[in-house]
Amino acid sequence: MPDSNLYGLVYRSHQARLLSEPELVQLIERSRSQNQQLGISGLLLQCEGQFLQILEGNKDDVIDLYQSIARDPRHQSVTLLAQGPLTNRAMPDWPLAFRRTSADELSALPGFADFLDGWDDMPDLARPEDWSSRLLELLKSSANTPRP
Repeated sequence: MPDSNLYGLVYRSHQARLLSEPELVQLIERSRSQNQQLGISGLLLQCEGQFLQILEGNKDDVIDLYQSIARDPRHQSVTLLAQGPLTNRAMPDWPLAFRRTSADELSALPGFADFLDGWDDMPDLARPEDWSSRLLELLKSSANTPRP
């Protein structure tokens, strides 16, 4: 029976400053641990100084985590792109998958041609599932798939 409180959220943000490799590793490790404790799954992409993240889990936990991220000084211009109830998780085994990507890779996906410029007006990506399915296409097509 599907979880009636399952919720998805997608946001983007600009990094306040580029994180060093050790800082990024620490952020990912901490986030994975926290997400696992909360029962949140998802994917974090880093592209040219921006983050794109999909979060899946209990509605209250997902919204609380998003609000915490929005207050985090490592993020600027945090923009909510999609949110809503989910039927199923797209990434059930990934407390936080991470991948660096390029604008070229993303622009090859339908709906992502203006990745760095026009994210705010992407009507074909209105629901969290829309984002998940497109980004999973990118991950499956890549030899450099993320580590859960």
